[in-house]
Amino acid sequence: MDQDELYGHVREFLQSPIFREYWEASRPQRATLMQSSDEARLGHVVDDLIRDLDEADTDVWWVVGEPPSAE
Repeated sequence: MDQDELYGHVREFLQSPIFREYWEASRPQRATLMQSSDEARLGHVVDDLIRDLDEADTDVWWVVGEPPSAE
C-alpha cells in the first residue's frame, strides 16, 4: 500500500467514533515515540487529518485533507 492509499483508508477510519475515541485514548502512548520514527510521523499525519476533517466546511469527507508528500 502506498502513502496515498493509506491516507484514504485512514480518512475512512476517522469516520468511526470508536476509532476516534481509541485515537484520543492512545495519545499518551504516541507521545512516547521518538519524533523521528515512522510511527510518530504517521501519528502526526493522522492528527493533522483529524484537524482538517473537524474544520472542514463540507460533508464530502473523502476529499478533505491533502496527503503529505512522500519524502
